[in-house]
Amino acid sequence: MDNSFKAIMTADVELFTGRTDEINRFRDLLIRIKAGSEEKRGGIVSSERGMGKTFTLMKFVELAKIERFQVIYQKLSPGTLERFFSDLKSQIVTLVPEKKKRFGKKVDLSMSPLPKGTTTAPELITKYVDEFFRGLDEVQEELMAQKIWTMFLVDDMEFFAIRDFENAYHILIDIIKNFKEKKYNVVLFFSISDDFMKYIPSDNLESYLEIFSLGKISSREAEIFLKRVETKYGIKIDVKERLVRAGRGIPFLLALATSYLYTNKDNSTIDENVWDKCKEIIQEEDIVSIFNINDEEIKVLEAIASQKENLATFPELEAVSETDLSEILKNLEEKQLLVTENTFVYFTSKFLFQTLKRTSERLNIFGRANILLDLFKESIGAGKKPNIQLKRKIDELENIAVSQNDSTILTEIAENYSSMGETLMEEKMFYEAFMLFSNAIEIFEKIEDYERAALLCDEMAKKFSKSKKPYYARKFLAEGARLYDKIGSDWKRNALSRSAAMLYEEAGDVYAAESFDAFTRLFYRRAYSLYKAANEGARAKKVCEKARESISNEIYRKEFDKLEKQIIIEPKREN
Repeated sequence: MDNSFKAIMTADVELFTGRTDEINRFRDLLIRIKAGSEEKRGGIVSSERGMGKTFTLMKFVELAKIERFQVIYQKLSPGTLERFFSDLKSQIVTLVPEKKKRFGKKVDLSMSPLPKGTTTAPELITKYVDEFFRGLDEVQEELMAQKIWTMFLVDDMEFFAIRDFENAYHILIDIIKNFKEKKYNVVLFFSISDDFMKYIPSDNLESYLEIFSLGKISSREAEIFLKRVETKYGIKIDVKERLVRAGRGIPFLLALATSYLYTNKDNSTIDENVWDKCKEIIQEEDIVSIFNINDEEIKVLEAIASQKENLATFPELEAVSETDLSEILKNLEEKQLLVTENTFVYFTSKFLFQTLKRTSERLNIFGRANILLDLFKESIGAGKKPNIQLKRKIDELENIAVSQNDSTILTEIAENYSSMGETLMEEKMFYEAFMLFSNAIEIFEKIEDYERAALLCDEMAKKFSKSKKPYYARKFLAEGARLYDKIGSDWKRNALSRSAAMLYEEAGDVYAAESFDAFTRLFYRRAYSLYKAANEGARAKKVCEKARESISNEIYRKEFDKLEKQIIIEPKREN
C-alpha cells in the first residue's frame, strides 16, 4: 500500500468527519466535570467493527487538550495488558513530580505473560487496581491545588477480555466506581467493541459513564471525508459517489476503498476496470486483495484469524509458516496489518481480525459444504433415500452461512438441492424430492432471491402435476403465488393462485362425495382463499355454494355463509 495513504488507514485527526452529536456531548461533559456539576468521570466509545472508534478517541484527545486537560493516551494490547496500571501510574507521577517517591508503596506491578488460554485471577487484578488507586489518593490533593485535570483515553479496552469477558467486566466496574465515588480530577475514556458492550448490563454503566455508540456515517459525511483526503494529499477523486456507495457508511471501508483506488491509479485517471475491481473488493471486504497478500502471508494471517481472539504466539505461527517467519511478519507490519510485541502477534485493528476471520470461516464453510454435498449426492440413487445424518450437517452449515449473510454458499446449497431433487423424482421418490425442492426454495427466499424461488415453485408444480402428484403440485402453486405477490407480479400471482385453487377444489369434491365434512371444509376453505387472492370472486362464490350443499355440519355451513357475503365480484375488464 502506498505510504502516502497510511494516515487514511489510521487515526489522522485532520481527516475526522461527522460525529457532531458525540463531539457536542463530549464537550458538554468536560465543562460539567470541571464546573463540579457532573458526577460521571468518563465514558465509553463503542461500535461495531470499522466504525471509527480510534478515530473518535483521537478527536476527543484534541478536544480535551483545548479544554486544558492533561491527556494520557494509551492503546491497550496484549503486550501492554500486564503493565497497564503501572504505566498509568508512571504517567500520572510526571504531572506532580514532587509526589513521585510517595506514590504508593514500592510494589512491582509488572506481570509476567500468562500462558495462552488461562484467565488472570480476579483477586490478582484487584490487587493492582487497589494499589493504583492508593497512589492516586496521594496525588489527588496536589492535582486539585494546582487545578490540574487529567484524562486517560484507553483504546481497545476489550483486550482486558482477551481471556475472559467476565473478568474484564469486573475490572471495568471496579475502576469506574473508584473514579466516581472519590471524585478524582481524573477522567477515563475508553473504546470497546459492541460484542463486549452487549455483555455489560447497561444500567450498571449509564450511572457511571457517558455512552457514545457509533453508527454508520451519512453519505454527506462520507463525501466531506473524501474532500478532506483530496485537500490533504493534493489529489482529485473523480468517483466520489461510487466510492461512497462502496464504503456503505463504514469509515474503515471508505478508507480502504480510497487507498486501493489511488494505489492503483494510472496517470491520475481511474480506469473502469480498476473501479470495478475496487468495488468488488470493498463489497466483499476482501482484505487479501486490497493489501496484495501472498500465499505465505495469508497462511500467517489465517492462523491468527483462526484464533478465538485477536492474538497468536510465535510458536503457533511458526507451525504454519514454511519460510522465514520474521521476514513475513516484517512485511505484514510494513503493510500495517500486524503488530508484534514480545511473543505476541495480533492485527492492528479488530476490523481486520474479524474480516479475515470471516473470510477464513467462509472459505472453510464453503469447502466443507461442497464435500458434504458431494457425499450427499452419492447417497442418492439406485432407489436409496438421502442420508439424513449428512443432511443435518449441511443444515448446520446452512445456518452458519445465513448468520454470516453468505449468499454464495447458500446459492450453492440450493442449486445442489434442486439438482438432487430432479434425481429423486426420476427414482419416483416424490416425498424426498419435494422436501429438497422445498429446502431450496426456502434458501432462495432467505437470501431474498424471491424471483428464483417463485420460478422454482412454478416449475416444480408443473412437474409434480405431470407426475400425477396433485398434493405436491398444489403446495408449490400456493407457495409460488405468495412469492410472486412478494415481488409484485400480479398476473403470475393470480395465475398460480387460480391453478392451486382448482386443485384444492378438486380434492374438496372428492371428500364431499365421501361425506368427510372436516376434510371437505379444509380443502374448500383453501380453494376459496386462493380464488379470492386471484380475484376470481365468482369461483370463490361457487365453492361456498358447493360447501353448503355437501357439508352436513351446521357450524361449517354457517362459516361458508359468512365467507360468501365477503365476496365482491368485480366486472371483467375488457382488453
